[in-house]
Amino acid sequence: LVIVFLSEESDKSLCRQALVGVLEDTAGFHARATVDDYARACSEAVDSALREWPIAETTAHAIVSTGFVGTNVLRSTLWTQSFDVATPKEEESNDDANGGAKPLLPLDDLLSNLKDLFLSEDSFKHAKEWDSTFEDAKIVKRFSDKDILVHWKFKASPLSGRDMLYIVTELHEEGPPPSKSNPNDNEGSDQWVDRWMYAYASVSDDWAKNPSGEDSVGSIEIEDGGKRVRALNCFPSCDRITAYRDGQGRAKVQLDHLMTTDVGGWIGPLCFNNLFKKALIQANAHESEAMREYALLLCQSKKEKQK
Repeated sequence: LVIVFLSEESDKSLCRQALVGVLEDTAGFHARATVDDYARACSEAVDSALREWPIAETTAHAIVSTGFVGTNVLRSTLWTQSFDVATPKEEESNDDANGGAKPLLPLDDLLSNLKDLFLSEDSFKHAKEWDSTFEDAKIVKRFSDKDILVHWKFKASPLSGRDMLYIVTELHEEGPPPSKSNPNDNEGSDQWVDRWMYAYASVSDDWAKNPSGEDSVGSIEIEDGGKRVRALNCFPSCDRITAYRDGQGRAKVQLDHLMTTDVGGWIGPLCFNNLFKKALIQANAHESEAMREYALLLCQSKKEKQK
């Protein structure tokens, strides 16, 4: 049983102001940084992986790659996929928005449902539907509507069960404006207009006991019974949702999932990087399709409720 003590007066902006030096020991992020810095660095890592890593496997809708980020000693795995969507204006004539083919997904509905998968009161309920390794989770502390501390339990067959203690942080950024001299100078190419990062950074039990650096009041119990091995979300670990527009105003949404996990126990980097490579690729390929299917199901359910 791990007792995590938390200050009742903890500053709700704590994560963005005071996470200096916390991420190095547990999340493998070697910089004095806030979680916003961590999220931006994760996004840059996604861009690098998309450019540089060879394709390891393709699914019906996704591409899976694996490689190393910078000087990391742990293998990272990435899957990426995109959704064709209808803008609000196109929804008015959705039957024709895709050239007479199957109607496109409403942009706002898809974005809302994807964001709910990563940071909402229903995130854990959703995880049961698409993550085959998920067992249980709880929000230990909500610092703000964009920063939470999570205790996550998952299966790591054939290894014993694992758990994680980590921060989830959301960072929203807007894309660069079109050129004033020629708004159509990028016609034919996709330009991102909005991006939501959901970055995952493990923290230590000691930090969780006293995140504000002051005497703590109250406690929250994390029940593990000593039967689980502590795993870590290392740098870079994130989900990234990006909304794109092309020069014709057509829209699409890209979902990138990049994870770097220290599974703990006796599994060191050399063993993990080599013996677990194939299993990692297969697990990510399955997960990419499972998450897509579930996100589309949420969109369909919402559409039916609106009828």
